[in-house]
Amino acid sequence: MARTVLNFALFYGGWFACIYGMALHKPWLGPLVAVVVVGVHLALSGEQRLRELCTLLTALLIGPLIDTAVAATRWLEFVEPLSFGFYAPPSEIALWAVFATTLHSSLGWLTERPWMLAVGCAVSVPITYWIAAGLGAARVLEPVPALLSLGVLWAVGLPVIMRVSQRLHGMLGGARAGA
Repeated sequence: MARTVLNFALFYGGWFACIYGMALHKPWLGPLVAVVVVGVHLALSGEQRLRELCTLLTALLIGPLIDTAVAATRWLEFVEPLSFGFYAPPSEIALWAVFATTLHSSLGWLTERPWMLAVGCAVSVPITYWIAAGLGAARVLEPVPALLSLGVLWAVGLPVIMRVSQRLHGMLGGARAGA
């Protein structure tokens, strides 16, 4: 229980650092705090470290594509410049890293139920992005299509991330080793 509360607190600390880093034009703040959050999480993950690394890697490879796709529509605009002119900005990528630390911890109960995960994403993600925009991290230029597309893409994408990370973990021998 204490680790779950710590995970939840670290996630929100990382979330606020990333959002305020974007809003205050301090693009280093979110990634710096994300490194600390992920480091603490991995240090505490013990025998589950390989599983956590697989989830982190998968979330970092797939997750930012969702943000990039929505930003490409021009319905949503990040305040922080996009990486390489088109890819999600560093603070948004750092958010995915911080979020990945919750998937087997404070949100573990939800990730074991893909349909609940999808519904949870469809409802909570648009609210979260709207709040982030209100705090100055992004501009929602076309609210209805932007928020609906984020909800749908996350509702599909997050269960995919979980499935791919489980497969990756199995391929790396984690399932056999019990890690």
